[in-house]
Amino acid sequence: MGESVARVSNSSMKNLLVTMFVALLIVGCGKDDLPICPSCGERATIRMNPRVELAEVKTYYKCAKNHNFNKDGVLVDYVGRPLKKKPPAPAPETPRPKPRTLPKKVSSAPMNLSTSAVEGKPFTIPDLSLEMLWVKPGTFEMGSPSSEKDRDDDETPHMVTLTQGFYLGKHEVTQSQWEKMMGSNPSSFRGGDLPVETVPWMEVIAFCDKLTASERAAGRLPAGMAYQLPTETQWEYACRAGTKTSYSFGVGLTFRQANISIESSGRPTDVGKYPANAWGFHDMHGNVLEWCADWYGDYPSGAVRDPVGPADGSFRVLRGGSWYGAVRTARSAARTKRIPTYRDLFRGFRLSLRPPASK
Repeated sequence: MGESVARVSNSSMKNLLVTMFVALLIVGCGKDDLPICPSCGERATIRMNPRVELAEVKTYYKCAKNHNFNKDGVLVDYVGRPLKKKPPAPAPETPRPKPRTLPKKVSSAPMNLSTSAVEGKPFTIPDLSLEMLWVKPGTFEMGSPSSEKDRDDDETPHMVTLTQGFYLGKHEVTQSQWEKMMGSNPSSFRGGDLPVETVPWMEVIAFCDKLTASERAAGRLPAGMAYQLPTETQWEYACRAGTKTSYSFGVGLTFRQANISIESSGRPTDVGKYPANAWGFHDMHGNVLEWCADWYGDYPSGAVRDPVGPADGSFRVLRGGSWYGAVRTARSAARTKRIPTYRDLFRGFRLSLRPPASK
């Protein structure tokens, strides 16, 4: 029995010693001795030991917010290995403002017509607000076939090739545009947007020469170019706008398509009131007859290139019919002639820009 008591006493003693050792550890490892978490600033609450297979990893700690870190203040993973530092996230890019898109403006100054860049680009003569459209070079049949019932004998059909493009006014020259350049208004029917009329060929040439000089002095006119009347060929080419019919609108013409015959309006109308043809030109049929640059003469019997009419003559050509004339006189191929000094309230003109030609 004495031996049993001794064994119990030894066992109790061992338990007591273990308990005291744990108590000493707890006292010696108080909360204040645990390191501070480098991530959140809280003191560690638990001392962690690495797994056996990771014996090279030192003791690490865990704070109340579950951050793992070692005594050197380095964040570690769940077994105590230092975490790889992630590169800082790039700062979000500040969106660049979209460039402001300005509305396209029609150029106030034509470029050199010999360059392809200008083809197809309209422009406006700034001081007159006069719009000019580009006409590309091409080939067409000028005149009218013998089968056309309203044709005249001077409309001999023949092929014409225009090797150079040219500019032509979108509208007939108005009274306000004439007055700004010439300082007067000779028209019988008054209105700023009405076509100028009662102007003889000679005075029209004076208008063109004065405008050419003014635009050249302003630096807006390419070298070798001049404002002038279109040739008869250029006029018909632009009037037809790719068509082969009697009118640019088809085989016939109505009062809704053009200011023709006294039955329509009994006077000129503002330019642009009626529909444009396929190339954008208004009033090529009707409103007022339009002077051309050519002397009147017989057509050639064969194909020609860039014709400018006879070298001299007694009459200048007019085209397009008028508000007073019969519908047939407004055909694309119809020709009218008058002496250069002739003036009446049915005749005006349309401006062209091209290399100078003999008058």
